[in-house]
Amino acid sequence: MRLKALQTIGIIGLAAAIAAAAPPFAKTADSGKSLIIPADHSAKGVVYHALPARSRQIYFESNAPLEDIKGQSNQVIGYAIATRGGTNLVAGEWHLPVKSMKTGIDLRDEHLAGSDWLNAKEHPNIVFQLTKTEGVSLVKETDNFSTYEGTLVGEITLHGVTRPVRLEKARFTFMPASDRTAGVAKGDLLAIRTKMSVRLADFNVSHPVIGDKVAETVEIDVSLIHATIAPERQPGR
Repeated sequence: MRLKALQTIGIIGLAAAIAAAAPPFAKTADSGKSLIIPADHSAKGVVYHALPARSRQIYFESNAPLEDIKGQSNQVIGYAIATRGGTNLVAGEWHLPVKSMKTGIDLRDEHLAGSDWLNAKEHPNIVFQLTKTEGVSLVKETDNFSTYEGTLVGEITLHGVTRPVRLEKARFTFMPASDRTAGVAKGDLLAIRTKMSVRLADFNVSHPVIGDKVAETVEIDVSLIHATIAPERQPGR
């Protein structure tokens, strides 16, 4: 009995440790179009909401010896917190639904989301959490926009594995609301553009075809448009 009790305690302790190690994620709003922003984040500055379904947000490419695969998604939801005055990004979180990633072949998309690959059933989202931005410098400024460059520092969670990440030479552009931006969205706008490389083995994604038909490292191009007006309150939404 004592051994069984100790084993039970050990299992419970292990489960608690795993739960504690997993980063807490922001919850999705009832609309499914945005995230509910934690109070400690919104208090840091100006909130910009990602605008899903406006344009291609994520482009990914796998170049392997036997096959090249290209895909995209426009279903990213999330937010960025900028300093007041628009010179830096201090927090943020974005969710990319695995099932929204399209490669142009339905069967391949099903495999991608299946248990042998990204396992969307257990890990429905790829999540990037921004903790700070380093080395920020002004690239260009006009009466209509200000563009900065810096390194986005945070964590990416993919396939249930969380790893630190630094996205160097990321660019973010602030655009005050005007007649020029009205055709894109209501509110002040923020565009974030960056690139990253994801090594599948780092996130416990393994399959016999990796290395031949699927690249060991997938290249990702990110282009996100945000607005101070949430997507639920945008015209036609």
